[in-house]
Amino acid sequence: MAHLFHHLFCFLLLQLPLFISAQTYSNITLGSSKSNLDENPYWTSPSGDFAFGFHPHQDLFLLATWYAKIPVKTIVWTANQGKPVERGAKIELTTNGVLSLTTSNGTGIWKAEATANSQVAYAAMLNTGNFVLSTAESKVVWATFEHPTDTILPNQILDITKQADNKFSSPVSDDDYTIGKFELELQSDGNLVFYSIARPTETRNEAYWQSNTVNNGSQLVFNQSGDIYLTLRSGGVRSLSQRPASTEDYQRATLDYDGVFRQYTYPKTSPRNGWPESWSTSWSLPEICRDLGPFGNGVCGYNSICRRGNNEIRGLNVCAHLDIAT
Repeated sequence: MAHLFHHLFCFLLLQLPLFISAQTYSNITLGSSKSNLDENPYWTSPSGDFAFGFHPHQDLFLLATWYAKIPVKTIVWTANQGKPVERGAKIELTTNGVLSLTTSNGTGIWKAEATANSQVAYAAMLNTGNFVLSTAESKVVWATFEHPTDTILPNQILDITKQADNKFSSPVSDDDYTIGKFELELQSDGNLVFYSIARPTETRNEAYWQSNTVNNGSQLVFNQSGDIYLTLRSGGVRSLSQRPASTEDYQRATLDYDGVFRQYTYPKTSPRNGWPESWSTSWSLPEICRDLGPFGNGVCGYNSICRRGNNEIRGLNVCAHLDIAT
């Protein structure tokens, strides 16, 4: 009998990695859909840390990815260029493997699909915050991590050798997730560059910060420990961030609406004195009012001045209009 129990124990021990692996994904099958009229109009990651689906936004809804366990509203990715949709909209993984966003009358307004001729078998919201489309062989053929909006998360990599969007765009404001007037791009030449954008012409102004890694930069990496750095073709890395004091917190880095790239932390569990009202900043780049200069048509527009924010938590820069006689 003891011999039998020994073999049973060994069998269960050998199966344990399979059980753990199976719990890594919560597959969304072809034909599945969510409406923003549903009670729970989203899919969550196995850990429950992230959700993908419809997030209420004023009287409308954003198709987005967000942190699902904390009380502070924190969206890390948006579809449809951050434009909200009305009640009755639906997100569906169609039977032919296309992730499709439609209005209440069925009009298509955004979609994600595999490149080449890859056959999508399922979708999944991963514990990393990455929403993916995968083949039956678990090969990822589309991912939100490869099409970032304003935020990068731990385990996310921008790679110039991949056919992906290696660019972040700032939002218009804290409450408006449509594309704002700043971009951070890992260019095909390996240089990491900040630009301000003249709206509505979409013209890029002169870069206000760059890594000076032309023909040397390869990847922008945000690792699990909280380090953000560029990998170099010549070997080694170009460090950009300062590691947060606690690597046990949630972490993200966001190109904010004032053109500054900030790394944030937030506790995963409620502290004794309650949840913080906002995320804490652990690092930022660059000093935009200094690097762009206080005047001009770059950061704030004509006849405006850039001033360092006094917000104790985030310190966002502000633009003040100058009343100049003509």
